[in-house]
Amino acid sequence: MKMNLTADRVIFFEDGVLDSCCKFSPQQVLLKHIAGVYTTVLITPEGTVIDWVLHRNRLLRGIEILNKRPTGPFQSFLSSLETEGSSLSEFFSRQVVPAVKTALSAFYVEEQAAITQPPSQQQPLIVCPQPHHQQEPQSLVSEHLRDPRDGLSLASSSVLLSPAGSQSPQHAMLMVCISPAATTAGRDARSADCSAASSDMPAKATSSPSVVSFSPTPGPGRVVLEGCTTGHDRVNQGGGGGGGRGVHGADLSKPCGQCSRYIHIAVYCKAAQPPLYGPDHGVQAAVMGRPRSLPGAKASSWVEERRQYEERKPPEASEVLLSDAGGRILEGLVTNFCVISITAPSATSTVASTTTCISTYTSTYTSIPTAAEVGSSSYTETSAEQTDGTGKGDGEEEVVLRVCGPQADAALPGVVQARVVEAANRLGLRVVPEPPLAGERHTWREAFISNCIKRIQPLSRVFCPPGNAWGADPWDYWLPYTAGKYTTALLRELELIQERTPWRDL
Repeated sequence: MKMNLTADRVIFFEDGVLDSCCKFSPQQVLLKHIAGVYTTVLITPEGTVIDWVLHRNRLLRGIEILNKRPTGPFQSFLSSLETEGSSLSEFFSRQVVPAVKTALSAFYVEEQAAITQPPSQQQPLIVCPQPHHQQEPQSLVSEHLRDPRDGLSLASSSVLLSPAGSQSPQHAMLMVCISPAATTAGRDARSADCSAASSDMPAKATSSPSVVSFSPTPGPGRVVLEGCTTGHDRVNQGGGGGGGRGVHGADLSKPCGQCSRYIHIAVYCKAAQPPLYGPDHGVQAAVMGRPRSLPGAKASSWVEERRQYEERKPPEASEVLLSDAGGRILEGLVTNFCVISITAPSATSTVASTTTCISTYTSTYTSIPTAAEVGSSSYTETSAEQTDGTGKGDGEEEVVLRVCGPQADAALPGVVQARVVEAANRLGLRVVPEPPLAGERHTWREAFISNCIKRIQPLSRVFCPPGNAWGADPWDYWLPYTAGKYTTALLRELELIQERTPWRDL
């Protein structure tokens, strides 16, 4: 069934309370669940969730990592699961997935429901036709991944629906946060209504961890699912776009279990749009921060830890990059950082080699330019076709993808980052899982940042401004190529290999 995505709608679902007119920002939600873990997922205009399994694994791995802290914030929850003979995966399927489906059922307004509204309340739809094809979605992707120099987004679909006034079909951002109950012990004393703190800006930083209070009392657009706790063992009594239907996916024949007392699940959903891609859409990044304190998990506390850098970010920079004392550039505040660089060929290498034979794989981009061609001002598409696709010619320097890999334990392993490495494998581009070095920036030919909403966003400039966290001398580097051939090849491959799951089938 076609769905009409309401562009300005924000849905927040937590502990049985569904807020269909939430005024809070994602940062405020994370501040409330300051000791938890979260993940941010992209949903396409067709309502398909991108790489849901990878996001599930990230959340569950994050719980285990955070619990290794001396305080063991999730220990009561994990012990309860063990007592019940259950697992984290079962908990996710029985409690997190129903919460996500409840939020998404409220977020998406079915077309038939919209038609039954009075004409004054109906929101006109803009139908954006795309070329008709009979192939599977992956084939559609290659058809629509035209040369990015036309400035088009690389998203693909057949027929997309958009609210009136929007320039392109709307994607959505889904944020799922899991936190131990101890972090929200003060929720019983909450008295302020949701509208009392409806600013879109995060709460002001304090010396102690911030906690944002939410009112449990229904206000406009808020529906309490009667008797429903984190386990979602009761039906939706109506409202919030659920149409009075039961909570999606919940097994009503089984009790929630004691683990529900030790955990809180928050689901936040709003419209979002990946940035345009192309040479004219490159952004700048400033190297000025220190590494995060807990790189292995996507911890909610990072939203407060990173605020000092967000407040000092130069106006021309779209992202702040973090580095260590040795000049290794690890990641961005909310992105991973990748570089396409040239390096001397080595017969013996300790880094992960990805010499997948391109001839055995049919790709929309069947060749990769060599280092010599990348450095040549006369580089053309024709010259790229003359290489063997490995990024290296006889006796020439080698082109590699350099990224801070999980082995370094210095940056958050990103979902899109993992897909980028997989894409490089399929293209035969060697991956060096080590952080790019600022001192070797003269070898960089292309660079980009990535996350689940931006996908791959090319960089035009990387610079280290005065006042950086390490007191390093300022430097400035403009990339020779923005949205170059390698970055574009990786993005095309990324679109082919990512998994898409209709949200109703989660």
